Amino acid sequence: MKKSLKLFILLFILLALVLCSYFIKANKQTESTDESIPTPTLSIFEFDSSEVTHIAVSDGTSQISYSLNGEDWTVDEASHLELNQNTITSTCKQLLTLSPKQQIEVTDLKEFGLDQPSHVVTYTLKDGSTYELLVGDRTPDGSYYYAKSNVEGSNAYLIGQSYISKMGTDLNTYRNKTLESYDIAHITGMSIKGKNIEEITFKQEPAEGDAGLYSGSFIFTTPTLENIRLSYNAQEELLSALPTFSVTEFIADEINDLSIYGLDEPSLDLTLDLTITETVEEQTKTTTDTLHYLWGDSLENGNIYFMEAGGSSVYTMSSSFLDSLLELLDPFKLSEKWICLANIADVASITLDLNGSQYHFTIDEENKTYLINDKAIEEEAFKKVYSTLIGITADTDLPEVTLPNTEPIISYTFHLNDGSTLPIDYYTYDDQFYITKLHGNLVVGCNIKLFSYLEECLTQALQ
Repeated sequence: MKKSLKLFILLFILLALVLCSYFIKANKQTESTDESIPTPTLSIFEFDSSEVTHIAVSDGTSQISYSLNGEDWTVDEASHLELNQNTITSTCKQLLTLSPKQQIEVTDLKEFGLDQPSHVVTYTLKDGSTYELLVGDRTPDGSYYYAKSNVEGSNAYLIGQSYISKMGTDLNTYRNKTLESYDIAHITGMSIKGKNIEEITFKQEPAEGDAGLYSGSFIFTTPTLENIRLSYNAQEELLSALPTFSVTEFIADEINDLSIYGLDEPSLDLTLDLTITETVEEQTKTTTDTLHYLWGDSLENGNIYFMEAGGSSVYTMSSSFLDSLLELLDPFKLSEKWICLANIADVASITLDLNGSQYHFTIDEENKTYLINDKAIEEEAFKKVYSTLIGITADTDLPEVTLPNTEPIISYTFHLNDGSTLPIDYYTYDDQFYITKLHGNLVVGCNIKLFSYLEECLTQALQ
């Protein structure tokens, strides 16, 4: 009985091994057979895409056409425009590599929207032969479109949405939205004016002793002020507020009437002068460029019309930059606020009338000799007085105020080594400010506490 059981188990194991071997072999044969069967490639046309020299796309109302020039595709209708070559190349490549998803037998073109196609793409080959691709309706699930060649009786195919996206006829698709790019570090001059803006010009000061180089500091000029130093903070804010020339929408080309867009009397007229210095192989190369743009009417959607001066195309861009830029165009906000920042090395003497007391300063900076009212003053004490005097700044501008025709309450004059003088007068205004002129033209208020501190410094120096 035990021998029979052992024999049965042995036969069962043998049978299992035989069956396992059979299924493994059969599976390998199936895999081998599957690998040997090529996946059929669907193709709408039989021509070689490298033979195509012209592509025309029509959506029933407008058309755009591409021609192969050498190795680059160009847009026939846009010879006067600067276009993005990479985008054009990508579009044409996509149009030349149609890979249908599925073939469909067609008996009724109307059923698939192919009797009145939404788009027609015409391919022209080197030999002059042409082929047309007709695009019909979208499939019910919205994933594909029906398409076929114009050959009668040919089958339809499903093509992806990505192909249809390349069949637009709007030239603006290929236009660069960044008209100009610049680095604010390269700005060496600018002019800002407009319909309600008095012209302000800025220029960067040359670096001392370095011909052709710039110091990084700007001076500005207005109709009433000349060569005023731009404060460091105002310079940073102003340069940061300048716009980028980026297009939101392309409005019109070849325009003749600027008044339609308010560009005949621009709200803003901006010119930027750029100087770019590069060192290549130990050789210094300097190039210059000028950007000149105009801005016109604002739109309700927050955009504003603009164009390049002398150009013929109008665009829109966001007007968000405008308010902050215009707010900065105040001569008082732009300028340094020191009333008279005289270098002690340039000064021979100072006469000061301070609240009825008279002081005479004698300065010999080379020999470090300093006198006040003929009394020798230690250098540290004297320079504390001097720095307090030249450190008087304007706290507020008073554009509606004029200086009175009365005797000033405080006055002082710097007598310079070259024989010239810098006279400064202050007048009573209220219990907080004395008033004077900044840069010879702006009426400003200076805090009375500054002069009280000056008196304290003088008293201490003369003790």
